[in-house]
This record gives sequence, structure tokens and C-alpha cells, in this order.
Amino acid sequence: MKFIALILVSMVVFSCKKLELNKISTSFWNPKLAVPIAYGSFTINDILKQADSIDKYIGVSDHVIQLSTSQSIKGFSLLNVVKIPPFESLPTQTIYSFDKMKATDIDLINSIANLNANKRINFSKILLGIDPKTKLDLSVPLDFSTGDLPADFRVDKLKFAKGKIKINILEGLPHKTVLKFLFNDIQKEGKTLEDSLVYNPSDKKPLELNLANCVADFSKDSLYFKISEIIIIPTPSGVINSTNKLTLGVSLTDIEFDFIEGYFGKLAVPAIKDTLAIDQFKDLKGKFGITNPSLTFSVTNSFGVPVELDFTKFQLKRKGSLTPLDIAINPFPINIPKSKYKDTISTLLLDASIPNFDKLLSSETEQLNFEANIKVNKAGDIDGKPNFITNTSSISIDANILVPLTGYVSGFTFEDTSDISLPIDMLKSLELKVIYKNTLPVDVDAKITFLDVNNNIIKDATGAVMNILSSSTDKLIKSPALTYDSDTKSYTINKENIASVPEQSFSIILKESQIPYLKNAKKVIFSGNFETFGGGSSKAVTLYDYYGLSIKLAGNAEVNSKSFLK
Repeated sequence: MKFIALILVSMVVFSCKKLELNKISTSFWNPKLAVPIAYGSFTINDILKQADSIDKYIGVSDHVIQLSTSQSIKGFSLLNVVKIPPFESLPTQTIYSFDKMKATDIDLINSIANLNANKRINFSKILLGIDPKTKLDLSVPLDFSTGDLPADFRVDKLKFAKGKIKINILEGLPHKTVLKFLFNDIQKEGKTLEDSLVYNPSDKKPLELNLANCVADFSKDSLYFKISEIIIIPTPSGVINSTNKLTLGVSLTDIEFDFIEGYFGKLAVPAIKDTLAIDQFKDLKGKFGITNPSLTFSVTNSFGVPVELDFTKFQLKRKGSLTPLDIAINPFPINIPKSKYKDTISTLLLDASIPNFDKLLSSETEQLNFEANIKVNKAGDIDGKPNFITNTSSISIDANILVPLTGYVSGFTFEDTSDISLPIDMLKSLELKVIYKNTLPVDVDAKITFLDVNNNIIKDATGAVMNILSSSTDKLIKSPALTYDSDTKSYTINKENIASVPEQSFSIILKESQIPYLKNAKKVIFSGNFETFGGGSSKAVTLYDYYGLSIKLAGNAEVNSKSFLK
């Protein structure tokens, strides 16, 4: 955290004796030898975080300062792609017709019915007694590839989140009839789905079965069921003849799936198009170029379908111009989860190995534009295993930008203000000593200026700003000795060597004519800017959180003894 220690001057100088400024310690603060005026201390974090909007993007990892941001990018859900077609009007099916029965057999059935009026008779047992080969089962064909799904779209197993089977008896017996239906390929809570339909010739009510949480085997591309039992309750007026049929209308409605296993073919999936904003760093007060940025695309996949992302556009927008990036892995394969309700994450790392990628993140970068086609089932089934999806299956992409601050910086500024109080009327001369310790791997162009009570910058007789360091046109505070680090390919100061960086100092003597202009000085400002070796790219540096700059300002005064004695 930035801080500045402010020490209000108490100028206690005896007679005309002048303190020896050259005895001020350069290794510790020693107010006994000279009068301390102000002390400023800035870390590299303080300087970078001056803009509030950038603060949340700056972090530290192993002491390396990093700029980072994450964004979620447009993805898609297969619920938007895989739509189970409605089966509201499946083909009408006749499960039994009496036109194949002998007249003597029909007469026998009617005779039994007349003798047992209003009694329950197992009619299916009678039919099997007459013809043991009688089958009371049906297989209604289902084509899941209708609509927008591929022609080879196949459903082997489906768990219903919701849905209904509706059965209507379109033609039936002239008696009250109870039909027990058995769906051998549909399981509910581990048991075969079954239910009964009661049919009255004068009151035809359909049978509805709730399919929620049922698991169906549709590997035969059909809805298979059988009538396991037919019970009739004969009425005296009811007579069966050779024109009678047992004809059913079956439908599947309101289908929503919990999961599907099968083969989904080359699904038509819309392309992903999105823009990744990379302008979070525009509010930094300086400029920087990065030598080792990275951008990680984390693709989360929760459906078991072979998928590739085929990037058709990948470009950076900087200063309004577009720079294409050559993605080495294209198309990019997405990992497949091993089982349902499991996610996998596939990582696409973009780094400095890509030409022009060092331009990804700088203070001039605006956004990343990309488009990708999604190729599904390019090579068929997953090693012979079925495709699978769930009602929550989706592909989502998160982009994580990480920028260790290694590179070239320029124009970064720092500034802070403290109150001072100088007894100008008593001063005959004023000699200032600036003691500094720079552990930043950069040259610093520093300024020390003064403000009056109205925060106006104090100027001298010529109208020039009274910057007590302005006498030098060179960088006043030089970078300490640096060493090359082969891992980061940059110049650094090891943390162990920070303590051995020496304090340095220089003195400035204010002329007697300059002193009156400090009469109204109420504040002193420490400020400056820095850059890496002239802002060039000859020596990249890495910024660590233990870098910083401290400045001490001391005053050595000679007073007018007459003024002091008054």
C-alpha cells in the first residue's frame, strides 16, 4: 500500500552555526545531523494501481505482478439443437381382426358372452384357446431423424424428463373391455411399464401414461408394446361379427428428455461468434509492451459427442486496426466426458509462440474477435460407444488472460503530497539533500515541487516552476545494477539483493534569491515518471512486488541570527 511519512519541520538552529550536511547518513534517517522535511515511499504496486479501474485486474503470483482478467464467452446448449420430434399421429395399428376367424369360432364366442352377461371373461385366453398363435403385440415405428435432425440421427436409449403415451381404441368390441398394456422396452423405477385401458362402446376414453423418469429402449426404432390381457364384460345386446377389429391410435406427446444415448450424426450446430474485450488496461497512466502474455480458452463440455472447434477468425483489434493470429491447433478437439453428468475441460493455450501474440495485451489493445465452426461427429461414434447428451449438456468457453508484467514500460507516473512548514523569514540559506533508494529496475525522472495554501504551484521570479531537481536534464534516479534471468528472459533484481542496493544522494543549494519564493510553501510534491532504459526494447524487465522507491528530503539551514533573536 502506498504511504508517505510526513515530518513537519521544526527548525531549531543555534545561533549562526551551520550543520554539516555531508554528515547526513545515507543508510538511516538521522534528524540529529540535519532537519528532516519529508519522506516518500512508493512500491511498484502503488504506481500501477493509481487508476481505480485497474486495481481489480492487478494481482501477484510468486511476487510477480500480473494483470489478469476472465470473461465468459458465448456457448450453446444442445437443447437448442436436439429437438425430439413430436409423434402425435403415429400410424393407426390393428392389433386383432375377426375376419380371419371361422364362423363357428365367432358363434362360440358369442355363445360364451351370452351365457356370462355382466360377468368378467378373460377374452385373451379364449382367443389363444381358439388359435394358440394369436399375437396381441405391436411395434409402432419411430423416426427420430425427422425435422432438423440429421438423417442418421439415432436414439438407442432415452430417459424422459416428461412426456406421455396416449392410446385410443378407434375400433373395439361391442362389449365393455379392459385391455392391459405392457411396454417391455420402457422401465419405470426398474420395472416394466404397464397400465390398463377401460373401453366402453358408447364412451371412448383414451389411456394416458406418464413417462416422467421412465427409461426407454428405442434401439429398434420403434415403440413396442403388447396387450397382455383382455377382459370383457359382455352386454346382452353385444354381438361380435367378422367385421369387428381391435384398432388402436397411439401417440407420444410433450417429450422432453433427461438424457439420450445413440448416434446424433453431423448435427447442424450454429457457429460461435463473440468478442473478447481486452481494454481493461487502458486506464493505466503509462504504456507497456508485454513479451510473454498468455490467453487460455477453457472449453467446458458436458455431452458425449466428438466435437471440434474450427476457428475461422482470430484477430486482435489494436488502435482500430485488426491483426490476425495464426492458431497452431486448428481445428481444436474438445475432450469428451467419460460418463453422463460429468464435465470435461479442454484447454487451448495461446502464448508468445504465436507470431504477433506479444501484441495481445498492451495499453493499446481493444478486443479479440473470433469465430469458430463446430464440427460434430466428424469421425463417427466414440470408439464404438454411443453418443450421449443430457438436458443440461452444453459447451461453454471461458477466456482467461494472464499477463506477467515482463516487457517494456514507459510513461508510468507517481505522485504524492505532504504538508510542510518552513520558517522562511529566518533563513539566510537553505541546502537540501535528496537521499533515495531505487529498487525499481527502471530509470526515474523525479520532481520535487512546492504548492501554496491554495494548491497552486510555486514559481520563481522568472515564472518557472520551482522544481528543485530541474537543474539536471539527465535521469536523476538511475536503475540499480540488474542481472539477466534466463527463465523470464528479462533483467531483474533478486529479492535477496534488494537489501544491498545502496542509498544514494545529491545536494541542492537554493540561492538566497530563491528562498523568499518558498515563503508560501505549504506542501511538497514528490512526483516523477519512469521507463525501461529509454523505453526501448533492448532490455525487457520483470516487475516484482518487492520493487520500490524511497525518497528522503532533508534541509540544512543557515539562519539570520538577528531574526532568530527577535
